[in-house]
Amino acid sequence: PGVPAGDEAAVFGRFARFAGDDRSGGTGLGLAIVKGFADAMSLTVRAENRVGGGAAFTVGWPTALVRAPLVDDEA
Repeated sequence: PGVPAGDEAAVFGRFARFAGDDRSGGTGLGLAIVKGFADAMSLTVRAENRVGGGAAFTVGWPTALVRAPLVDDEA
């Protein structure tokens, strides 16, 4: 259903659950774990609402960590 407006950063908190959640189970730890790994690796995570409903979650890498794909010389 998307993220409540203004709570985009709060969804990454431990045990975060929100009204209108489309899940009946869970502990609210999944996105907190994602955030923890991202922080440990100097990555960014972001939540935003999509046009037409739903949420989009993005993991971003610093440019310095992004490498060009290897070229297969035999192809």
